[in-house]
Amino acid sequence: MALLELRDITRTFVNDQVETKVLKGINLDVEKGEFVSIMGASGSGKSTLLNIIGCLDRATDGTYVVNGVLVDKLSENELADMRNREMGFVFQSFHLLKNLTARANVELPLIYRGMNGEERKTRAIKALERVGLGHRMDHYPKQMSGGEQQRVAIARSIVGDPSFMLADEPTGALDTKNTWNVMELFYELNKKEGITIVMVTHDTQVAHYADKIIWLVDGVIDRIEVVTEDKRNKVRAKAAMVIAEAKAKADIDMVKNGASEEHSPTDKKANSVESATVVKEKEKEQKEKKEKKWFLGKKKQVSATEQKKPVLVADNKANIDESDVNIEAKDNIEEANKHE
Repeated sequence: MALLELRDITRTFVNDQVETKVLKGINLDVEKGEFVSIMGASGSGKSTLLNIIGCLDRATDGTYVVNGVLVDKLSENELADMRNREMGFVFQSFHLLKNLTARANVELPLIYRGMNGEERKTRAIKALERVGLGHRMDHYPKQMSGGEQQRVAIARSIVGDPSFMLADEPTGALDTKNTWNVMELFYELNKKEGITIVMVTHDTQVAHYADKIIWLVDGVIDRIEVVTEDKRNKVRAKAAMVIAEAKAKADIDMVKNGASEEHSPTDKKANSVESATVVKEKEKEQKEKKEKKWFLGKKKQVSATEQKKPVLVADNKANIDESDVNIEAKDNIEEANKHE
């Protein structure tokens, strides 16, 4: 018996008494441990089919069996429980809660199972380590790249050990490098850990990571393409090259920016303190120059308006007694400093 069995699945939407038939008799089996891609043009019904497989929507007609359980007759609460225990979801938009850390986001499905805090924490940490983010567990989504956020979403989808994972355009919001990183992760989860994956994608190269591709046209299965090992290896070779080039570029940029690994956090802190000291010294120097400039300006004013007073000359430099400057000059200097 297949893990997932769909027989004569149809889905019709009614809007303003107008019927739109999106799925028109889908028959599909997904075996345990398989990696299946679903492809098709916009409006072909691929997302609708994925929603039915994920129990997010009900078929209009037909039967759907998950792990031996007939889904058609389940109540809403029973469907919710099946989604929580049997399925893991990965979406294009990540759907992480921004006020929770990576670990807390991964724990969410386990909270709905009623699992105790210590076990939730242990499972979440292991799931993050499986996707290479054990060192980022205490970071918030805004502190992570798009690729890292998607890996957190993948960790959340596998933390409860589901029977299968559903991915809806999982690379749609990612750049080329992160697309391949995520697909390599999917490949490892499928081939090394035996996780069943059903993925909708618009990218033919991404689709070829799967064992087979279901091509939908106008709500029906047009053909099923079996992906050969040779074809998949060619796609993975391209992915490896892109990832390697991106890493090399990142290393070069790091060296150019003076952020090589030889600089320890202590060195960076010392440099920061040193820079702050230099800035303070420059500010002090500028302030003294401004005070001197103001004082000399006032000095000229005093010399011009009080010509009757004796001027003492020594070494060809005019010396004005402090009493000539008076309190008014000092007040003016202080006032200038305030404005500066």
